[in-house]
Amino acid sequence: MAGARQNAALPIVRGQVDGETIVVRVTSTPLDAVGGRARVASTAGAFLVTRLDTTVFVALTGTCSHESCQITDGDAQAFVCPCHESRFSVEGMVLRGPAELPLERYATGFADGVLTIRL
Repeated sequence: MAGARQNAALPIVRGQVDGETIVVRVTSTPLDAVGGRARVASTAGAFLVTRLDTTVFVALTGTCSHESCQITDGDAQAFVCPCHESRFSVEGMVLRGPAELPLERYATGFADGVLTIRL
């Protein structure tokens, strides 16, 4: 399709489960810079993470709200589900269906180069 956006696989960053928290060391990862995005993989699941500011991160479920596919792709403006091409903003809002519900968002914390995602 002419003018279609190019989707690319999101980079993967490893996270470790510590009780009810995912711990991610962001140094030397795509999340080290403001505007960085990555798919955080852990034994508790996958999360879509965007760094909005020096200490502000958004963490979303990596599971599409349409048919539970794993969201692995993105472009400059959105996270894109590879199954049916639903598009979600970095805040998790639906930009284009077939998904109708936003992605679940998780509380985050950041200190000393370590991002925490609260389950």
